[in-house]
Amino acid sequence: MKYLFLIILFVSTLFADVNESVSKKEVQVGEEIEYSLEFNNKELSELVLPKEGFGPENSDLPEYYIEVIENEPNKLKVNMKFLSSGEKNLPIAWKDEKGELKTSNIKVKVLSSITESDKEILDIQEPLEFSGNFILRIILIILGIFLIIGILSYFLFKRKTKVPKIKDASFETIGERVEGAFELLLNELLKSKESIPHKEFVYTLSGFVKERLEKITDSSIQYMTNQELKEVWKTKLRMDEFNAARFENYFSNIKYMPNDEEISIEKAKNLVSEWRQYLRI
Repeated sequence: MKYLFLIILFVSTLFADVNESVSKKEVQVGEEIEYSLEFNNKELSELVLPKEGFGPENSDLPEYYIEVIENEPNKLKVNMKFLSSGEKNLPIAWKDEKGELKTSNIKVKVLSSITESDKEILDIQEPLEFSGNFILRIILIILGIFLIIGILSYFLFKRKTKVPKIKDASFETIGERVEGAFELLLNELLKSKESIPHKEFVYTLSGFVKERLEKITDSSIQYMTNQELKEVWKTKLRMDEFNAARFENYFSNIKYMPNDEEISIEKAKNLVSEWRQYLRI
């Protein structure tokens, strides 16, 4: 009787309609996970899958990013990243032989990976607290004054030496184009024959875009937020709302990227090529 029970249990497991698994059930924001689904075509009539890229569709703020979907006979593999913290449901569903919609039972706990060192330039800083004797305070005040004078001098010098203003979005060619510092760094990164550090690439690409936009708009945009830059892309580069939101999300999520994450040289070149088209260079 005992062996009969084990045989029945084995057979019922063997012919189960679906078998789900995930590489990690607890990850940080932006960390990649791999989801697998094995199924019997007799028990599963149709897969209901999201598209590759940001999702869900028609959402103002993307919740996840689908890297790749591999749909093979009786097996599905999805590589994806969540873009915010919390307990998340996987965006995978299917219809059984009766046509009833079933959703994935797997939940993933997503933890925030933001640290104090990842604050953006425009984040509100904690107030400076003076400590020590009076002389130390005077020294700090003097240093602060010199710092302010240096910053003002820099912007005044930059204003006098910047290129003539381009008046419309047709991007007229004024003289010979000179490569900027970030463009030179970007070109060096793209000389790699394999993959490159993803975080370093996004920092350099972001700097290159701002560098070129300053020449196009004849104004300083280095300290603009990504939301403000999005409006510049739409008005000056004639970028549509979808791609503007896509790139805003891409640059904003750099702080969540693991330091050891790599991007293929092919994907990096495609992104740079896309931006060169928007920037008319």
